[in-house]
Amino acid sequence: MPPLIGASSHEFKVDNERIVFALNAIRGVGASAIKQIIQNRPYANFDDFIASNVFKGSEVKKGCIVGLIKAGAFDDTDPDRIEIMERYGATRPKKERTEKPLVTNEDWLDPEATMLRWEREVLGLYLSGHPLGKYSFVPYESIPVGGKATVGGEINRIKKIKTKRKQDMAFATLSTPEGNREITIFPRQYTKYADLLEEGKMLIIDGKKEEENILAERIRKA
Repeated sequence: MPPLIGASSHEFKVDNERIVFALNAIRGVGASAIKQIIQNRPYANFDDFIASNVFKGSEVKKGCIVGLIKAGAFDDTDPDRIEIMERYGATRPKKERTEKPLVTNEDWLDPEATMLRWEREVLGLYLSGHPLGKYSFVPYESIPVGGKATVGGEINRIKKIKTKRKQDMAFATLSTPEGNREITIFPRQYTKYADLLEEGKMLIIDGKKEEENILAERIRKA
């Protein structure tokens, strides 16, 4: 289960054979804030949460509230995360609203992508879906070794090295909906696609399936 302001505890717990996401696993949400949040439950909605927890000397600070919204902790009563983020942002000081708005026009262009990006930012993973859920891939395990494979995902690690001939190549880990895949990018492909090979980039890679990795042949943005 995703983190929910009315059901989650400080740590992960099991409820009816389901794991309930922990509040302390949300970026920006500290132990003192969690203690106060739990003491003040229940909450009718996001506005009730704010009324109960935002006051002088409160342990529930801006970073905590932003983290909870991005994680989807209020989805039970306020499922539009961008809307409540914008509403909360409107309560912040004028200078802050102008220089560092919590919601931008870009966020509204693709709400689903924004929601997933926020989850990845504060939870370290996509919880309610995956940015590549719109694509249909052949199950990776059904592809034989030596066969052509297409995988899609986010680069979460990349190591660039020099070959004996002083050419650039790289090894990357791609986080896909099915799990992590190791990708080898030889010099020819590295030269051609170097501008795409950065951590955080969402890519689709065509290549050859080896025993432990995929030899990249074509790389493109997802």
